[in-house]
Amino acid sequence: MDIWIGMIGLSLGSFLNTCIYRIPRHQSIIWPRSYCTSCGRQIRSIDLVPFFSWIFLHGHCYYCQAPISCRYAVIEVLTSLTSVIVYKNVNGSAAFFAGILLIGFLISIAFIDYDWHLIFDKVLLSFAFCGGAVQIFLGQTSYLNMLLGFLTGGGCLLLFMILSHGGMGGGDVKFAAALGIWFGWQDILLILWIAFVLGGLAGIVLLATGKKTRKDFVPFGPFLAFAAFFIYLYGNIILSVYQVIAYG
Repeated sequence: MDIWIGMIGLSLGSFLNTCIYRIPRHQSIIWPRSYCTSCGRQIRSIDLVPFFSWIFLHGHCYYCQAPISCRYAVIEVLTSLTSVIVYKNVNGSAAFFAGILLIGFLISIAFIDYDWHLIFDKVLLSFAFCGGAVQIFLGQTSYLNMLLGFLTGGGCLLLFMILSHGGMGGGDVKFAAALGIWFGWQDILLILWIAFVLGGLAGIVLLATGKKTRKDFVPFGPFLAFAAFFIYLYGNIILSVYQVIAYG
C-alpha cells in the first residue's frame, strides 16, 4: 500500500510542478498540456511519467536537449514521501484526503514564495476555503476555534509586520491567517514559534556565509509551510507534553 500511495504522491507532485510554474505566470494549470519551457514543444505522453521520465531522459528535453531542472524530480519525490507519511499518521480515507490536500497547498505555496517572494491571494483563498470545509466535514474543531485561529495567525504576523516596518510581507500575514483556519489558535501559535525559530537560524547561517545581507529579503512562507506540516504530524503530542509539564 505504501508503494501505491507513493505513486499517487509522485503524480500529485507532477501536478504541483505545473502549479508552481504556471500560477505566478498567470497561466492555466489545466490547459495546455505540459510543454518544454525551452522549445515550447508539448511533452510526449510517454515522458509524462513522474520522476522516472526525468531519469530516463537524463534530465534533458527529448526534442531540444535543453536541461530540465532536477527540482521537478525533487518536488515529485518530496510529495511522494510526505504522502506516505500522511497515510501512516491518519485514520480513514477522509482524513488522508485532507492531509494530501494540505501538503499540496503547503508545497505549492512554499516553492512559489521561494521563487517569487509572493504568495498569491487566489491560492490563499482556495487554501482557506478548503481548510474550513475540511474542518467542518471532519468535525475536528469548532467554528470558534477556526475564527480564533484565523485572528491569532493573521493578527500576530500583522503586528510583527507593523512593528518591523515591513519586515514581514502581507502574503505571509494572510498565509498565517489561513493556516489558523486549518489548525486552530493553539496549533497556529506553535507553527509561528517554530517558523520564527527556523527563519532566525536560517538568517544567521545566510549572513554568516555571506549569501545574504541584512537588507536582503528572505521569504518566510517556506518556514511557515514546514512548521505547519510538522505540527500537523506532532502538534497533539507537543500540546500533550506541555499540558503534563504545566499542570502535572
